[in-house]
Amino acid sequence: MNFPDSWNRDAVRGALWMTGASMMIALSAACVRHLSGSFTAFELVFIRCTLGALFLLPWITKMAMRGTLRTTRMPLYILRTALSYTGMVCVFFGLANMPIGEVYSLLFLVPLITIVLAVLLLKEQAGSQAWIACGVGFIGALVILRPGIIDVSLAASAVLITAVTYAATNTCIKSLSRTDTPVQITIYGNLLAIPIAFIPALFFWHTPSWEDVPWLIAMALFQTCAG
Repeated sequence: MNFPDSWNRDAVRGALWMTGASMMIALSAACVRHLSGSFTAFELVFIRCTLGALFLLPWITKMAMRGTLRTTRMPLYILRTALSYTGMVCVFFGLANMPIGEVYSLLFLVPLITIVLAVLLLKEQAGSQAWIACGVGFIGALVILRPGIIDVSLAASAVLITAVTYAATNTCIKSLSRTDTPVQITIYGNLLAIPIAFIPALFFWHTPSWEDVPWLIAMALFQTCAG
């Protein structure tokens, strides 16, 4: 089957961006794993969101001055941020208490759940290959968890919550992208997460040492780039 050149270019470009994002997420996971001995998931999420907003400050200022930061879809942004925050807290907890390989094996469910939500909520079309992938992915998750053979741990349950909330977040982003730019979506995601993450972080606050600062900056930078 022949595809238009523009379609091929878009597909390659999209694949390269996704590959880069995956690398950033992997590097961020290593930072979270290193920091989890000193910080709770609530603290790490708050620091990640705050530093992420600082990294985006030049774009925030530029768009605010141009008046291009305005949106008419704030309720959906709030929902997207709440889902994303929940997912981040759960996956950071999972990274602190499970092998990284098992965490990301379970997170392979994210695109599969996203397919289901996109079909149900956004009325998108999915072919038989997509549904077969969903079935195979679900079986893979059962193999990892082995319910009935071993107890499903709290960390594994948290990662499963992340898979669902991240899939719902992806669905929100897909809907938002119909009217708003990727920069707007990224900026609002960081800004709205700060007040949501602030109160839980207060109850567990541990002032970072100077040795922690490079790891915290790297974690936030990698996650912001991936987003």
